[in-house]
Amino acid sequence: QELRRIGYAIGLSVGVESLAFACLNAFAGWLGKMPLAAYGLTLNLMALGFMLAIGIGAATAVRVGIAFSRGDIPDATLAGWTGLGANVLVMCGVGMIAYFFNVPLADIYTDDPSLLAEAAITVAFITWVFVPDGGQAVMANALRGRKDVWMPTIIQTASFFGVMVPFGYVSAFIWENGAVGLFQGILAGCIVSLAALSYRFHRLSKAGPVAAPE
Repeated sequence: QELRRIGYAIGLSVGVESLAFACLNAFAGWLGKMPLAAYGLTLNLMALGFMLAIGIGAATAVRVGIAFSRGDIPDATLAGWTGLGANVLVMCGVGMIAYFFNVPLADIYTDDPSLLAEAAITVAFITWVFVPDGGQAVMANALRGRKDVWMPTIIQTASFFGVMVPFGYVSAFIWENGAVGLFQGILAGCIVSLAALSYRFHRLSKAGPVAAPE
């Protein structure tokens, strides 16, 4: 029953995230062929970097879970914030690679000069997305490590559909930022998600073990 409860929450969270990104994919298609190609190219690169954050998040969940299971709240708290710190360091490195090698990275995917020019801009922009995107994934895992499984799903759902999708639409179409606007939406949603998840983790850490639902 406990495993099902955790699995349902994580599965719903993954589904919500996939649906939110599917909305942005549709927006990219509305922008036209070239923005769609630049968006898809850049999103693929971003996903490759995000895999590192997933690994850090999984390790964080394990360390937090071990400490929390033995009732050592200070150690669980330390494990959570350490995971977030590791994510910042790693994602900063990934972001710097995207920023300084944006053209060579885009060149891996295309030799079309027009697409390369547009993709170089979007690839450079995701420099700013890596840290909050990876950070919110790590903090969601930290919360799950201390058996707080449904609140991360609620926070991510609100952040993705309350901020990321509408902000991406407004920036791309109303403010006419094109494909970059979609990534601005991702950035805004991830920042809100990271802030809310971090605050939740902080509150539970202060409250102690009684705050974690069984």
